[in-house]
Amino acid sequence: MREGQSCSSCRLATYCFPPGIDKSHLHLLSELVNQQTILHRNEYIYRAFETFRKIFIIRSGSVKTFKINSNGEKIITGFCYPGEILGFDAIATKTYQENALALDTVSVCELNFNELEKLSSKFPSYQHQLVKLMSEKLSSNFFLNLSSSAESKIAFFLLTISNKMKNYGTTGMNFNLSMTREDIARYLGLATETVSRILSKFQLNNILECSKKNIFLKDYSQLQILASQAG
Repeated sequence: MREGQSCSSCRLATYCFPPGIDKSHLHLLSELVNQQTILHRNEYIYRAFETFRKIFIIRSGSVKTFKINSNGEKIITGFCYPGEILGFDAIATKTYQENALALDTVSVCELNFNELEKLSSKFPSYQHQLVKLMSEKLSSNFFLNLSSSAESKIAFFLLTISNKMKNYGTTGMNFNLSMTREDIARYLGLATETVSRILSKFQLNNILECSKKNIFLKDYSQLQILASQAG
């Protein structure tokens, strides 16, 4: 489903164009947006090995990225939130290297990468912004000490999502875990039962409050202490 909104009125506009840009140039970015699309849970934004033509900026909702290895096993590579950009890993190979699947109702802006490159060559500020976006994507990768405890891994995971939501302009203290417990377990290298047990333990110890998919962080400092052992 398509929708429409001007780039100049979008709360995520600073992810796409440089701060301080001449307002007369704002329409240039809007022209790059092929479409703004709504996807529903379990719909694909793109699939691995499809031809790369676009990058996607998440406006709302959450996305799971994953690969299928040679044994047919699903390897989850990330969970992405508003403001994050999908598809940069396809620039070199010209094909998407992973699958991107909507975890809930997701809104994305689709930008034609070739047109974005042309625009960046004309305006140095856009070129700098493109490099900045790619750099931020790399620096946001999830680094985890696989030998750390299950509690530390889950605390680190929760704080990672919290920080992503803060970047979106929220407090980061209250958010939904739109992925399944099994997905979290695969991502962290744990058993599904372990994820459920640790979340229940955190709730019992008043570290967080968990109701279905909603998480409310009650003791942020304790999560930071636990997470420090995992990074």
